[in-house]
Amino acid sequence: FSPVYSNAIAITPDGKTVLTADYFAGKINQFTFNAEDGTLAFVKAFYVMPARPVNIAISPDGKTAIGISANGYNHPVFAITDAGVEFKGNVTLAHKSGQSCVFSNDSTKAYLLSNSVYYRAMVEVMDVTGPGQVVASGVSITARPKKGTSQLFGVDTIALDPNGEYLYVANPTVSGGVQRIAIIDLTINQQVNYVQGNGIPTGIAFGTISD
Repeated sequence: FSPVYSNAIAITPDGKTVLTADYFAGKINQFTFNAEDGTLAFVKAFYVMPARPVNIAISPDGKTAIGISANGYNHPVFAITDAGVEFKGNVTLAHKSGQSCVFSNDSTKAYLLSNSVYYRAMVEVMDVTGPGQVVASGVSITARPKKGTSQLFGVDTIALDPNGEYLYVANPTVSGGVQRIAIIDLTINQQVNYVQGNGIPTGIAFGTISD
């Protein structure tokens, strides 16, 4: 197939479905992955304009995907089933300019980092009630210090600790970024501490250790 521009990528846990984001064309691309020869096969493109996706996240159960749009308040949502990928519409959040999203370990919650000019770093909490069924919970959590107002392409700047109790929020951009990584306690939906980093921390993730 012809080259498909992508500025972010996410893969389902079973390794069979690959979704990528195209900020400039306003679309999410679907591929299938062949584990035997390591090739991708293009399936289709979902046009989600006026959303401009800079990132994409897939739930741990592999049934829901959210495209994170850098403009506006709407973020495209997809259901992933045995029948394929289906665009389910948009989830509308209270604050604009998204950059990263992470799901809870049980796939029933999603946390999206936005950084609008007026509100700066905010974590929007969403409820996930089924495959591709995502609604705003009405909870927005402030992450401080302020962390700039643009968005990196495809860099995951928010992470959930392995126990699913704390969110760690780094910089969604370099311009205006800060050294501190915010720590949010999800039992009270409030920032409780921070990690003093070096330089401007952006991407963040927790590793796993096998027994």
